[in-house]
Amino acid sequence: MITICKVTQLSKNRYQLLLSNQQKKTISQDLLIKYHLFKGEQFSEEQWLHIEQVISDDQAWQKCLNYLSYQLRSQKEIEQYLQKQGCSSMLINKIIQKLTSEQLIDDWQYAQSFVRTKLLEKKVGPQKIRQQLKTKGIAELFIDEALEQFDDDSQREKLRLSMDHLMTKYQRYSYKEQKIRIKNYLLQHGFSSSMIDESLNHYFCAMNEEVEYAQIVKKGDKLFDKFQSVTWPQRKQKVLQKLYQRGYDYNLIQQYLAEKEETYYNG
Repeated sequence: MITICKVTQLSKNRYQLLLSNQQKKTISQDLLIKYHLFKGEQFSEEQWLHIEQVISDDQAWQKCLNYLSYQLRSQKEIEQYLQKQGCSSMLINKIIQKLTSEQLIDDWQYAQSFVRTKLLEKKVGPQKIRQQLKTKGIAELFIDEALEQFDDDSQREKLRLSMDHLMTKYQRYSYKEQKIRIKNYLLQHGFSSSMIDESLNHYFCAMNEEVEYAQIVKKGDKLFDKFQSVTWPQRKQKVLQKLYQRGYDYNLIQQYLAEKEETYYNG
């Protein structure tokens, strides 16, 4: 026989049982009342084995509720959490069914909430959000419906906010190199190629040759100083190669070199 020797209240809804075999069991108030687990109660070995299983299942349920208390979770996240807790497939299915019936998990609602939150983040585009939702086990249909919140206007606004930062980050590069780096960055963060191109064209159309030529002069002068130990033709060739490799316009480079050569020979 198993006898309950002591019952200690741990919190509002949690109790600890001290058993005659010196084991301690933590249970919920619901189990305490449902199975009459009070001091002095006795149970046969068979009865207690059943109660132990109920207690184990309830502990998994309580952990799951605690896991859900911090934020919304997808069904896949709950399943993975319970697997890590060592729960059997049968118990996991039972808990998932109960959570669903009590509307504590809902993958459609999860997807909608997830996208609303991501819309507040500047750097995340719809394709990255789609991939994130896939990893959380959300069905394609739910993802498609949730991403309807992320329309073209929303994407344009996100790109606009990102562009100012990226233009500053890559300002030391030529226009060509800036475009390549900015587009690669935005593609990696889930924005569509067509929307990126539209945004880039909008920003770069305002830039003119005068600005790029000023960059060529600045970088070119530094390169001429760097290669001053070689002959003038060699210096010209090295500067041409370096500037072209960095993506500057070939005709503008040639214009710069011609002016530089005139200054060199005519002083």
